[in-house]
Amino acid sequence: MCSQQGENFLVELKQLIHTIEMPISESSTTLVKAKLMAEKVHAKEKLNHFLTVIIDIQK
Repeated sequence: MCSQQGENFLVELKQLIHTIEMPISESSTTLVKAKLMAEKVHAKEKLNHFLTVIIDIQK
């Protein structure tokens, strides 16, 4: 069970990093740019939460 949770965590972590690092094309429409920027903000917030949980566990 714990191994599966760790694997799921790493998969989600990779997805978050991919979303954060994904470039936004200048040729994209304003709506697409806004959607991608919102996804990046959400991914950063989720990553911050993950890191906070990890730090709390390590204390």
